[in-house]
Amino acid sequence: MSLVIPVFCGGVKFSGFNFLLDFRNQWTGLCLRRLRAVPHSLRLADELPLPEKRADWFSMSDLFDHLQLWTEVQKNRPDQPLLLMLSGAQGIGKSTAVTRLTASDPSIVSLSIDDFYLPRADRLRLAGEVHPLFETRGPPGTHDLPLIHDCLDQLLSATKTCETRLPVFSKKLDERLPAEQWRVWKGRPRIIFLEGWLMGVLADDNSPSDQPMNPVEAEDTDGIWRGFQETYLRAAYARLWDRADAFCHIKAPSFETVLNWRIQQEAENQGVSPDTLSAERVDWVRRFILHYERLTRRMLCGDHRPGRVVCVDVHRRVID
Repeated sequence: MSLVIPVFCGGVKFSGFNFLLDFRNQWTGLCLRRLRAVPHSLRLADELPLPEKRADWFSMSDLFDHLQLWTEVQKNRPDQPLLLMLSGAQGIGKSTAVTRLTASDPSIVSLSIDDFYLPRADRLRLAGEVHPLFETRGPPGTHDLPLIHDCLDQLLSATKTCETRLPVFSKKLDERLPAEQWRVWKGRPRIIFLEGWLMGVLADDNSPSDQPMNPVEAEDTDGIWRGFQETYLRAAYARLWDRADAFCHIKAPSFETVLNWRIQQEAENQGVSPDTLSAERVDWVRRFILHYERLTRRMLCGDHRPGRVVCVDVHRRVID
C-alpha cells in the first residue's frame, strides 16, 4: 500500500512521494513571478492612501496570482490570439489585477467593456425611444457592441507591425473620449482580455414580469426596460460571449458588499478619498448601483457562461 500525503501551499496541492520536487519547482516559479511584479505593485501601493496600502496591495496581489495562473494554463492557439473574458462586480478589483497582468506580460492586451459605453447622446436617444432608464450607462443595451467586435477583429488579425486604436470612456465626464485620445496598442497580442461586470451573464425571460427588485426597477412599470435588456442578452450579447475561448468569474460575497466597493470606486473616479465624497454623490451611487442589481445577483447565483470561478471576501481576498 502506497502512502499519499497531500500538502497545500499557496492554493497549490502536492501529493505523492515526489511532492517535494513538485513543490520546489512550482513554488520557485510562483516566487519568481511575484518578484518580477514587485516594482509595479509597489508603485500602485504608493498611490493609495496610507491606511489602505497594505490590505489593498496584498488582496490585489492574491487575485493577480490567481488570474496569472489561470491564464498560464490556457492553451495557446496557433492561428490567432486567445480571447479570455473576465467578469466581476463593480469595485471587486478585476481591472487592477488585469492591469498588473498586462504590465507583467507585454503580449497580453486588456479591454474593459466600460470603455465601450455608448456616447451620452446615443443613450439619451435610447432613453427617448425605449425607456428613460437607458440614460444611465451600464445595463445591456448601453454598450457599443459593433465597436467591441471591430476592435476584437483588429486585434485577432493583427500583425507585429499593426497599431490598434482602443476607445476610452471617462466615467467622470460620463462620455466617450474623442478618438485622438484613445489608447494605441502596437503589435500582435498573444492573449486578449475583455473584462466587465456582466461578461457571460445569461438571459432570463421571466425578468420583465417579475416584481420590481428595487426603487429603480419600480420606475419600469411595464417591464419594458428589463425586457429590452433580456432581448439584447439573448441575442447580441450572446454572440459576443460566443467569441470567448474561456471565462473567469470573480464572485463577491454579496450585493451589499458591492455597494460599499462602488462608493470607494466612485471616490477614485472623482479623484478624492472615500471619506470626502459628498453625501449627494454617495446618494447618486446608491441609486446608480440599483440599475445593476438584478444582473449582479444573477451572476452571483451562477447564471452565467461556464468557466473558472474565484470567490473573494469583503476585503477582496481570494477564498476559493
